[in-house]
Amino acid sequence: MESGQLPGNSGKVASWEQQVRLHSKTLAQDTTNVAAYLGRGYAQYQMKLYASAVHDFSRAIELDSTDAASHFNRGMAYLKQDVFDSAAQDFRTVLRFDPEHERANNHLGLALMHRRQYGASLQAFNQAVDLNPHYTNAYLNRGVVYYRLHRVDDAIRDFNTVISKVPNHAQAYANRALAQYESGAYEYAMMDLDQAKKIDSSLSIIYYHRGLVRFHEEEWERAISEFDRAIGLDEKQGEYYISRGFCKYRLGNKEAAQTDFDLGILLNPVLQVLINEELSTQSSEDNSP
Repeated sequence: MESGQLPGNSGKVASWEQQVRLHSKTLAQDTTNVAAYLGRGYAQYQMKLYASAVHDFSRAIELDSTDAASHFNRGMAYLKQDVFDSAAQDFRTVLRFDPEHERANNHLGLALMHRRQYGASLQAFNQAVDLNPHYTNAYLNRGVVYYRLHRVDDAIRDFNTVISKVPNHAQAYANRALAQYESGAYEYAMMDLDQAKKIDSSLSIIYYHRGLVRFHEEEWERAISEFDRAIGLDEKQGEYYISRGFCKYRLGNKEAAQTDFDLGILLNPVLQVLINEELSTQSSEDNSP
């Protein structure tokens, strides 16, 4: 979220609930006050009331469609709701107003990555890094895209860059571990996961990646245990359920697997493509001589 972009946001002068009440009082007197819609939307975003935030940012845009902050913050609220196409549209609008908006480039890349549009996503992350060579989140996200494109060396290079800039970046270690594993550096992969766990044992992605390593090793039960831990820490990630479902499917428990697939798709419908690809591969293996 672009803290400081929105009019009326002066830090912790009042609680977010108080700010909502104050801006609502202003809007009761003047329904055309763009700053009040922006301020209330920002407060609602901080309260994780993302649909309400989208409503207020949309109203601000209706009143002033040229305000980049309104589009950016609405895009952020859409991202939080996994409405990736709408988020991408808002970030593109920001970039029409301000092509050098590094965070709009980064978050556009995120929205496109979730839509599995990796080429366009990579282009957006490249632009973010070009604009700010110290933008660690852009390197981190670009590394994920490189990994998904099977450009493992490039992925490791970007995760290395993040770690060199932020030595205690648990997610960078967790991401690098998966890339290390893909490159065959199994011992280094587990060392990275152990380091990530030491830094922040509450980070769900550590256990998700440990599960993926176990999955690749065909240790289905151990992988399920890791995915269980990841889901226990963050139950809103569709990928966690899908991956656990694949393990259950491999163990022959297709009913339980389908339950996980349904939960994953409910959280992120785009994952249906991943399920189709994996089950098609599994079917081919089952039917091979």
